[in-house]
Amino acid sequence: MEPYSKLPELKKENKALRGLKIQWQETSVKTEALRWGVTSFPTSIGLVSRPLAIQEVLMRESNRIGLQDPGLEKEHREFFKKILPAIQADTQEGGVTESNMVDDTVNTPSLESTSKVRQRIREWAKLEVFPGQPFNVRDAYPIVNAREPEEKRVVAKELNYLIDKGILEHPIGAAYGNYKRIDDTKVIVDFKNATTENFDIELPFDLSKIITLSPSDLIVVAGESGAGKTSFALELIKRNLGLHKCLYLSSELTAGKMKKRLLLHEDIDFDKWDFNMEIREHDFSNAIDPDRVSIVDFIVTTDDFWKAAIALREIHNKMINGKGLCFAFLQKGAEKEFGYGGDLTQQHASLYLTISKMNSKHPNYLKFVKVREFKDDIESPLGKVIPFKLFNSWKFKPLVGSPIYQDDYNGVSKVKKLWEQ
Repeated sequence: MEPYSKLPELKKENKALRGLKIQWQETSVKTEALRWGVTSFPTSIGLVSRPLAIQEVLMRESNRIGLQDPGLEKEHREFFKKILPAIQADTQEGGVTESNMVDDTVNTPSLESTSKVRQRIREWAKLEVFPGQPFNVRDAYPIVNAREPEEKRVVAKELNYLIDKGILEHPIGAAYGNYKRIDDTKVIVDFKNATTENFDIELPFDLSKIITLSPSDLIVVAGESGAGKTSFALELIKRNLGLHKCLYLSSELTAGKMKKRLLLHEDIDFDKWDFNMEIREHDFSNAIDPDRVSIVDFIVTTDDFWKAAIALREIHNKMINGKGLCFAFLQKGAEKEFGYGGDLTQQHASLYLTISKMNSKHPNYLKFVKVREFKDDIESPLGKVIPFKLFNSWKFKPLVGSPIYQDDYNGVSKVKKLWEQ
């Protein structure tokens, strides 16, 4: 069956349409078409990508696209003027159906595969896209391995369907083809019963003389493997024995390994260690106590790094009315600014620190990546570093007089010089 029973004359214009393809790429027609799921312009009428989507563009936006828009190229205006009456006539006689939608030469996904693609995109948008984070339709293609125009059209149409359902929206001022997940999380904030006092806590590196923390704060520490994340966590617990009974959530330490780590601390008797420990690899927000000092060491993400940002968001929401603190540790790649999950992992943190290992260019160092509050009588520590050595997996020795911190380096010369001293 001819896919365009009412458009036979247009099949003769294949050559002209090919010439229009390049111009199409640069016009507002493409922008509007993407909104309705059209991801490629036809090189011939017999190979149109989803005529039904073309029909949607023309019928729903005919007054704005190509007919009354002086900004479009003359050829495009003439093309749409010519094709619109035929599309309207086709619609009056029943429209384009699934059986005559495309030519036999078009590689159209089966109904079953289309359903799977739409389901996967729906799951991705609801569960894996960080609320409020913008993305482009092209970011969704790899999720379902969409390569063909037909497959991409299914992806775009599903994203637009999710807009209608109130799950996604177009960012204000962004071109069509851009989306963001609507953040509909509601966390009731009990500000009337909140305290305005700072949280009294002792931090490794004497950071308490630099940093100010408040109840319910989330502190993120991202470190390279073996850089000293667990050493930092245990030093934090040790400095607050008798002041706070901490809750330590570990993703890797067994009871025996933990005892070995604690016995390394020569400055304290083993019997004085007093804290609660649990093994936890997921669902951290339900394990922490918002009224205590909770330590998550560390958030496991494997290859799904986006989950780290979601886990931190859930922890932040759990802590929002709490009286305690939460320290969350992340893995970090070498020479990276943020932990796995990227800059989204700093979104809810009051304090964001990174720990980098020594290499041929620099020593171990701790860096202030994000600092919301610091002492009134000192310069902002944002972007600064503290070079250090770590002895016997527990003892931190800053290479500058604590709590003095060194400016972040351009290249490595400043830190290297300090290190060598």
